[in-house]
Amino acid sequence: PPPPPPPPPPSVIGPVGGLTANLVIFSNYEGGSLTINVDVDLPYLVIGVSSYGTMNITIKGPYAANVQQVVWAGYGDAGTSSFHCFSDPTPPYALPVTQFSPSNLGIGFLYPPVTLANPNGETYIVCASTCDNFNYQGGCNTPDQLIDYFKQQVSLMTGTTPTLALYHTIYQCYMGTLDLSSSGNCPFNETVATVAAATTTTMPTTTTTTATTTTTTT
Repeated sequence: PPPPPPPPPPSVIGPVGGLTANLVIFSNYEGGSLTINVDVDLPYLVIGVSSYGTMNITIKGPYAANVQQVVWAGYGDAGTSSFHCFSDPTPPYALPVTQFSPSNLGIGFLYPPVTLANPNGETYIVCASTCDNFNYQGGCNTPDQLIDYFKQQVSLMTGTTPTLALYHTIYQCYMGTLDLSSSGNCPFNETVATVAAATTTTMPTTTTTTATTTTTTT
């Protein structure tokens, strides 16, 4: 396995001031370009994303200002020539691991150690593509490992334990826009917010994301 990266910074956002942070998680194996339309009013929102492949993440929508931070953690095709959802660039394969738009919202961690042990998952945060905690995930993490990791990251950032509003996962590339109001295909939600459960696992391909600045922390 790769060597563990240094620990994350102790604080990124700062104290919530009595509010409970809301956490939403998106994961897959392939990576891709994920535009998240924040069309649900979830205050003090932190978005966790995990993928094996490179991921471009764009935040938009009527409640986009609620988003305090986007935290990506995964493998990110680090140091390899396999980019899954994107054309392979010319060696030495300098495609950014993860791109964020707006760039000031994003922070990334390359395969950090897990915070919850599960023999069906991994010892590092790599990727996740199912809702299954009880069967071997073939080299990816179990959902409970991602949930625990991102909850701990949000706790470090805000000083409070967040509420998991939704968890959405697929295997294939994220391509296009995903509305929060139609997201959440794993039954791990801890809030009664108006976030509908989605049953589809195919993504629209009509929206192209634009991620202009790279933010990568190891």
